[in-house]
Amino acid sequence: MPPEPFSPPLSVVPVTMGIMIGMG
Repeated sequence: MPPEPFSPPLSVVPVTMGIMIGMG
């Protein structure tokens, strides 16, 4: 089967965005 596209869990997206915004 073809590999699935990278899709982070919805619970991780806000955390990652928060870290990027906080570090930026």
